[in-house]
Amino acid sequence: MLYAVIMAGGSGTRFWPRSRKSLPKQLIPIISQRTMIQETIDRLGDAIPPERTLVIATEAIAAQVRQQIPQLPPQNVIAEPYGRDTAPCVGLAAVLARRLEADATMVIMPADHAIKPVDRFLKTIRAAESIVGDGMITFGVKPTFAATGYGYIHRGGAVDNDTGEKVFELVAFKEKPDLATATNYQQTGEYYWNSGIYVWKAKTILEKIEQLMPDLYAGLVQIAQAAGTERWDATLAREYDKFEKISIDYGVMEKVLADRATQVMVIEIDYEWDDVGSWKAIDRHVPVDAQGNVVAARHLGIDTHGCIVVGEKRLIATAGVEDLIIVETEDALLVCHKDRAEDVKKLVDEISGQGLEDFL
Repeated sequence: MLYAVIMAGGSGTRFWPRSRKSLPKQLIPIISQRTMIQETIDRLGDAIPPERTLVIATEAIAAQVRQQIPQLPPQNVIAEPYGRDTAPCVGLAAVLARRLEADATMVIMPADHAIKPVDRFLKTIRAAESIVGDGMITFGVKPTFAATGYGYIHRGGAVDNDTGEKVFELVAFKEKPDLATATNYQQTGEYYWNSGIYVWKAKTILEKIEQLMPDLYAGLVQIAQAAGTERWDATLAREYDKFEKISIDYGVMEKVLADRATQVMVIEIDYEWDDVGSWKAIDRHVPVDAQGNVVAARHLGIDTHGCIVVGEKRLIATAGVEDLIIVETEDALLVCHKDRAEDVKKLVDEISGQGLEDFL
C-alpha cells in the first residue's frame, strides 16, 4: 500500500512579507488561486486516497492545514511540537504509516513544489513503488539551466527495469554549487537537481534510522508506543524536544551512500518541476505582461520592465525601474532586486535580530 507523506513544516521566509509564521508559504496562493498545500494534495488525485495521506505540519499551522484540506481525516494532519528539520519528520511519518500498514511504502514530498503534468508525475511515483523493494529512490530533475539555488544529485550507471523510466544508481548528493560548478554539472549530463522527493518502505527508512541515528530511533519507538493513547501529546513533546535538528539527507541518505549496503536509485524526471523557493520563481509560472512584468496588485507602471509586483490594498506606482521584486502587505513593504531574491531570508533574520517579531 502506497502512502503519501506531505512535509508542511517550513516557514517560507524567502516569501516574506506575504509568508509569515502564522501563515507560511505552503498555506498561501503563490502561483495559482489554490494554496501550495492544496495544489500538492490535488496532484495526488485518486492515486493515493485521503486516508493514506499524512501531512506533517507545525502546531502553529496544523489547524489551518485541516481547514484547507478538509478531505483528509483530521488525525492524518500530525502536528510537530518543535521544528526539527526533515529527519524527525520522516521518522515520525514512518512509524505512523507502519502502524497503519506493516509493509507500507511511502512517497515523501514537500508541500510547496510546482509539478506538471500531473499524469507524468504519478507515473514516476508508480514506477518507483514497483521497483523500490528494500532499496531507496529519489527523483532527479534534469537541469534546464545552471542553477545555484538547488542541491544536486550525481548519478551512476543505469539500472535495468521494466517501467519505461530512466533509472540510475545514485552516487552522491552535492551541496548548492557556485555558478562555475553548476555550469559544469549541467554540461556533463551526470547531475540532476535534487527534488527532495523520496520513495521507500517505512520499515526500510526506520531500519536506517535505527542504524545511523539511534537516538532518534529510540524516541520514535516511544512515540509509536504512545500512538492512539492519551499519552500521545506528552510523549511527542518530550521526545521531540530531545531530537537533533537535521535533514534526512545529512542524517541518513549520505551515510547510506557511504556504506553501499543498500541500493539507492534516482529516477530521471522529464516533467516540469520547481521548488518555488523565492519570489524570483513567480515569473516561471505566472504569465507576464508585454513589459515582462508579473503583476498581482493595483499597479501603474511607466517604463517598468521585468518586475514582480505583488500587493494587497495600496496602489503601487513605479517609473524607470527593472528587475525588481516589490511586495506590499498591510504592515510591510519589500523592495529588492531579482538577483537578491535569496537574501530575503537574510532580511527576515535581521528583522528577528532587531526584535521586530510583530512583522514576522
